[in-house]
Amino acid sequence: MIFRIALMAMVGLGLLLGGNVFAQEDTVYLEEYTFIGIDYNSYQKGHSISVKVDSIAGNSLTTLLQSQAPVYFQQYGGEGQLSSINLRGLGSSRSSLLWNGIEINSFTLGQSDYNLIDPSIFNNIQLQLGSGSSLYGNGALGGAIELNRIPSFSGANGIELSQIIGSFGKTDSRISLTRSAKRISSFSSFSHKYIENDFKYHFAGEEYRQSGAAYRSINGMQDLHFRVNGQNVLSANIWYLFNDRDIQQAKGDLSEPDHLRDYSIRSSIKWLRTTDKLTGEYQMGYTLDHQIYNEGTPLKINRGFARLEWEKSLLRANLKFGINNNLIHVTSANFEQNITENRNDLFLSLSRTFGKRTEVVLNLREPVIDGEFKPFSPSVSGSYSLSENISLNGQISRSFRIPTINDRFWNPGGNPDLNAELSNNYEVGLSIFEEKKESKFEVSANYFYHDVENWIIWIPGGSDVDENGDVVSFWYPDNLRNVVAQGAEMTTSFSKKIGTWNSSLNLNGSYTSSINKIALNQFDRSVGKQLPYTPKFISNASLNLSKKNWSGFLHCNYTGERFIEANNELNPLPSFFLVNLGLSHQYTVNDLKLTVSANAKNLLNKEYENFENRAMPGRGFELQLNIKYYK
Repeated sequence: MIFRIALMAMVGLGLLLGGNVFAQEDTVYLEEYTFIGIDYNSYQKGHSISVKVDSIAGNSLTTLLQSQAPVYFQQYGGEGQLSSINLRGLGSSRSSLLWNGIEINSFTLGQSDYNLIDPSIFNNIQLQLGSGSSLYGNGALGGAIELNRIPSFSGANGIELSQIIGSFGKTDSRISLTRSAKRISSFSSFSHKYIENDFKYHFAGEEYRQSGAAYRSINGMQDLHFRVNGQNVLSANIWYLFNDRDIQQAKGDLSEPDHLRDYSIRSSIKWLRTTDKLTGEYQMGYTLDHQIYNEGTPLKINRGFARLEWEKSLLRANLKFGINNNLIHVTSANFEQNITENRNDLFLSLSRTFGKRTEVVLNLREPVIDGEFKPFSPSVSGSYSLSENISLNGQISRSFRIPTINDRFWNPGGNPDLNAELSNNYEVGLSIFEEKKESKFEVSANYFYHDVENWIIWIPGGSDVDENGDVVSFWYPDNLRNVVAQGAEMTTSFSKKIGTWNSSLNLNGSYTSSINKIALNQFDRSVGKQLPYTPKFISNASLNLSKKNWSGFLHCNYTGERFIEANNELNPLPSFFLVNLGLSHQYTVNDLKLTVSANAKNLLNKEYENFENRAMPGRGFELQLNIKYYK
């Protein structure tokens, strides 16, 4: 372990001292978005997707990603109910979600709820498919999603108002203020959303109206950036999110629903310093996650964090190195005592070009938790240009996932002796890009292979004696599986100007085989079977058209059948095909832009299930009025 850290330190220090005569070349100031800091995209050569944030106004991060990438979400009901991502068949807790470089997955559950995140408050969302622990840290086995808001110092100032009303009792009100000047950039946003989720569904030959699935959220964000001079930028960011929801019951269940109320506060301050020798980012902050289930004792997760990161350019190489620290304190009645944990990551990345065709990236990460070294995570990736428009890319890597706090300390059942999950990963891909005067074509296809050891699952069989002397049975976690996920994915985009029309077409799809390789016991028939709630086939298509002040979209999404248990012996949930349609018209008066939009969701009124026995909404409609004033 010490050798790994010494190696990383020696490489970083040697390149730092040896390259002080070269100029810094990689922090770029653009005309509109003039400050980006250290760009992680230059240190990854896998399958990366830049998500178009404004393509579906008024929707969740779930809807946005599903319309533009080959990803699957396991949703437990209507809008505002739990939605967890499943990248490359590796489950909901094996991907990373980051805001301004900060991991925001729950430390207790190891995942995030994508239905609660409003993508409209960000202007830069990146999806990285595939192993990313060496770059992003813990849990990024299947991929990572980065949420950012890049500031502008262009001098534009404005206000934006939006009001949405829709089916099933939905209202969504938003306001945002933008202020920018030569030295200051500010973005303020506030929104309130409510939906009754009183849609109809059929069960056991009868029609029901869903009740007990209401959802309300309040979302506020403030970003402030101050350019001290040409070398220094100070930033402060705070994000407040409040959610109050009923937990949707199973079909036909008319009893009083469970209730969940939670809020989170995420804040950070950052100093970016750029000189001709070195770029440095110094960030620190605090997050609080507070949750109350059925008016019980609250769960509180307090986290203080700090990140020191440096980058410099050395001829044809870029070097990035630094350290992260997270000090976590968890209070919950579900643990015998409060949990405190000190997590650190030492990391180093090196990107180097060879000639005009080849680029190689090396990423190294060493996590240390409470002074104990955890699995070393290296990766080597590269790209080779076969021609001006065609390139090959590949990656060999090792990823890790530390057991969650619930896995280790839940009472009863938590297992503090769990090992970290380890994944050996391989992928190879081909990218084709061609741009002409009035058209652009891009396609990426990848084959991937992930071999995960020490896969953690919860199983029944634990027992204990309570304070009354009665025997209590419970579930407990253990490292019992070996899972191999492999398959292929493709993303395609084509845009062309046809006369006075602007058109774009996106096609995405994936095939994923995600199977268990080890039997729990002699009666286990899950070996060689697809993991539950993991479709083999998913695909989506988006067509966007615009002409003068008119624009419209057509989105189609296909999800293949999913088994609901490990043996694959019960009937799977049927595949389904969904269609969404939208049309908008914009009116412009001087600096004022008014847009009226009408959207139809689930246009074909398809009855389907994403989770067994949980109803999903049928056909619904939304009207939106958006007013922008910028000057």
